[in-house]
Amino acid sequence: MNAPWGSGEKSSGNNQSDLNITNPQALSGVSGNYFYSSGDLPTDNRINLEMSAANSAMMRGYWRMWQNDPTMLAIINKWISYAETGANPDSVINGFITELENTEWYQSSSSDWRDAEDMKWNDPGTWAEQMEVYEADIRMMSESLGYSLSDQDIIDLADEWGHYNWTDAEIEREIINIAYYEQDDFVVGDMPSEGTVRDEYNRIKEYASQMFVTVSDDWAWRMANNVVTEQTTGTNVDSQVRDIFKTQYDHYDVDKVDGWGATGTTASDAFAPVLQAVRTTLGDSSIGFDDEWFQNNMTVVDEDGDTRFITQQEAVKKAQRDERFLTTDKHVRDMKDFSNAMMRVFGVR
Repeated sequence: MNAPWGSGEKSSGNNQSDLNITNPQALSGVSGNYFYSSGDLPTDNRINLEMSAANSAMMRGYWRMWQNDPTMLAIINKWISYAETGANPDSVINGFITELENTEWYQSSSSDWRDAEDMKWNDPGTWAEQMEVYEADIRMMSESLGYSLSDQDIIDLADEWGHYNWTDAEIEREIINIAYYEQDDFVVGDMPSEGTVRDEYNRIKEYASQMFVTVSDDWAWRMANNVVTEQTTGTNVDSQVRDIFKTQYDHYDVDKVDGWGATGTTASDAFAPVLQAVRTTLGDSSIGFDDEWFQNNMTVVDEDGDTRFITQQEAVKKAQRDERFLTTDKHVRDMKDFSNAMMRVFGVR
């Protein structure tokens, strides 16, 4: 089956606008079974390289890849110029195809494209079945990532998948390219509520919390997408979070912070004894490092004016001055015991 634009008849010019590029020194595009050059030549005179229907289909598929390739455009323009000298058409076409097939582009990166274009135009039934499978897979992958693509995006992506023979990881990157990176007006509120990107976002936010630092939602989402698209790793993101900790708590030993990274521990792990001491003192096991008490007391300034983290003993003393301590069972019991003792001393009992 020939492509609908591969009839072998010269174009009237009406279907050329979608391929035309405004550059008098460059090839304008592919139309019918022809390449055509730009300029002010009448339509009938500007058609230079007439192809067979099969070659025409192949060239139309390649055109998307050539528009920004100066080397390929130079080759095409060379043979257009040769054709305009009145050279034998067969000689022009054969020479062009031979030079094309000898290019590095043709011999390497275009192999999947050649196979795809051959199937698309010569075995459309098989191509359509393959597209249905790819479209279904793309929808499933999009849902797994937590994103939603338009029907047209899915169709276009399936077609490119068929031409580029992408891996699943590469398809996921393309989905996120469309749904996130290419969206200039993307807002945090539009981010997925579930899926692998959301899972990584949650992990990053939790790790930052465990490291006593706050990262913006925008930064966490960007890093989550970067991790899922394999532009970075979760390990690298964690390292960046630890760097924020080093800056925010520059009084703390950086070697210890680096040690946390090596052992898979966090600031929360390192200061767990302090947390437990405060929980015990205040009689509340639900208290965490995000509690207002820790926000106000986690760091102290010593007599020399140096800032440091609070010690376990200091934390207990400070917690005992918290109003919540006054209602703890231990404090109430201690006060009752003290009251009874005083009454005995004064002979009340």
